[in-house]
Amino acid sequence: LRPVKKQLARADKSGAQFAVILGSSEVESGQATVKNLVQKTQESVPLVKLAEFFKSKSQQQQEDRHV
Repeated sequence: LRPVKKQLARADKSGAQFAVILGSSEVESGQATVKNLVQKTQESVPLVKLAEFFKSKSQQQQEDRHV
């Protein structure tokens, strides 16, 4: 496995907007770390709400395009 820092750099270079970090500590806590590679922010999202989180982000982007 590559170090997380290199994986994030590769994701950023690929044009990905988000990266989800799911290591043993995240699994244990039931939270995924979601990094916004565009805004350079991160937040913890409950695993059970991860799909809802991305659905919400997708809807926000669509609304932003229509404004």
